[in-house]
Amino acid sequence: MGQRDVYEFLKANEGSWFCAGDLCEKLGVTIGAVTASLRKLRRFREVRSRRDGRKTYFSYTRQDA
Repeated sequence: MGQRDVYEFLKANEGSWFCAGDLCEKLGVTIGAVTASLRKLRRFREVRSRRDGRKTYFSYTRQDA
């Protein structure tokens, strides 16, 4: 499992928001793998994030040319 899997999942579900725990369950991987992938994807502006209380949710960011 890599960051490409997280990216492809979020891209396939464009417009939906997922917390790291949701991604773990849906992709069948550990929280550490998901959070590392999300950290890299956020750095390169591939996903966007928003806070809701104590949780952070993530969604695909469309890259317009």
